[in-house]
Amino acid sequence: MRRKTQTLLAIGLVLLIASFSLSCRYDYDSRGQLGGQNAADYLNTKTQITSAVIAYATQPSHAGAYPINVSAGTYPTSVCTCYLIDMKLLLEGDILREVPTGCYAAAGSNNDNCDGGAIGCSDSNHYVWLIDSVGNVYSVCVGNGCASNNTSYYQGVWP
Repeated sequence: MRRKTQTLLAIGLVLLIASFSLSCRYDYDSRGQLGGQNAADYLNTKTQITSAVIAYATQPSHAGAYPINVSAGTYPTSVCTCYLIDMKLLLEGDILREVPTGCYAAAGSNNDNCDGGAIGCSDSNHYVWLIDSVGNVYSVCVGNGCASNNTSYYQGVWP
């Protein structure tokens, strides 16, 4: 019984360390600096968008399709071969109630998450949210304040 308890404690400790490591992965920006609350807000938004994409794709009416802006084609970035997530599709499906904080509004068309018709992106925000062909969600940071433009993950600026 004692050995079983020790084994369970060891497994619990390993899981605790692993979950702490995973939760801290995004707390550092590309320069290795602690991001604090802004990094946590970024991660919460990424989690919200990822969950919304999964919810959209798993609805029977979408048959595994992702909520992308099809008229935009692929987004020009070295991060991935990705497509713009169309926030309007997530809003119309009642998956999201509003465009998540941090969505950047770029001048022109087919270059941000609100070009499909959603209202809520802002030119004072910094992140364009993307999805690859297998459903992985990425962001690219755009504009002044980004540690690295067109690079995924938290880039030292929020929203």
